[in-house]
Amino acid sequence: NERPSGLRSGLFSVSGLTAPALIYLVVTPILVRCLGDARYGLLVIFLSIPAFLGNVDFGLGAGGVLSMGRALATNNTLKAVALHREMITIFSLLGGIMAAALYLAAPRIVGILGLVQAVDYPQALVLVRFGAAALLLSVLTASVSILPRALEQFPTITMIQVLGKVILWFGVTTMAFRGLGLIPIFLWVLAVEILVLAVYVVWNMWLLPALSWLPASRFHVVRGLVSYSSHAFIAQLSSSFAYHMDKFLLAYFLGPASVAYYSVAVGSASKILVLAGVMSAFVFPPAVGLNAAAAADEL
Repeated sequence: NERPSGLRSGLFSVSGLTAPALIYLVVTPILVRCLGDARYGLLVIFLSIPAFLGNVDFGLGAGGVLSMGRALATNNTLKAVALHREMITIFSLLGGIMAAALYLAAPRIVGILGLVQAVDYPQALVLVRFGAAALLLSVLTASVSILPRALEQFPTITMIQVLGKVILWFGVTTMAFRGLGLIPIFLWVLAVEILVLAVYVVWNMWLLPALSWLPASRFHVVRGLVSYSSHAFIAQLSSSFAYHMDKFLLAYFLGPASVAYYSVAVGSASKILVLAGVMSAFVFPPAVGLNAAAAADEL
């Protein structure tokens, strides 16, 4: 598959930042008005669960892009297929374990985050368990995004992300405006996440038809990523704490309503702060490919 130019990838990556920011600015006032501050805060907490815990991949996502980029740059298809299979297996196990832990801890989380200030206890319990399902879907989607990222398919990645956000927030806003409650809204979020995951799976099969989706029993390729992944994980985890942990702490001390007021200002500011991350995301894979091909002048 032909790799898009760096300029094209950069433009699409920046547009992928701009579009969600515009959507956020449009739908936030509507959602706060329709849901109320406490229930909007609960929605923010729900969306923060996969965003925060989904980053706990021990740096294997970044390491996977590194190794996959090198394998594809040197036409080592067998290694790319083996790495993909190992990554899918590890991410599935990791996502399943974290989702199961969150599901079982739901009663305690309801109390810790003060979710009963927004909804009754049985509904809060269901919503946290929906969060466990969203976490699993987030981790699985991250695993099938490794191959497209390694192939620098950022224009298409951006298109999938933007369309997914548009569909998600259009449905959420419509349901909130009609007063359907949080359970239908959360189910809609899960449905969109499943759709995005399915799109990535089909795309993976098109990008590399030789892929095998059977679980791996040995992890020879992934072992070589441990050193790099451990360093990437530290930076990744600290960034995740900086962007998401504040909402959980605020919910613990002041309840979901305070999260609503806080997240409006912080959410707008964060769209600007992630610009550097967006730019580095499309620079990293081509740099890996040039390094693997020993193209020092181009690098």
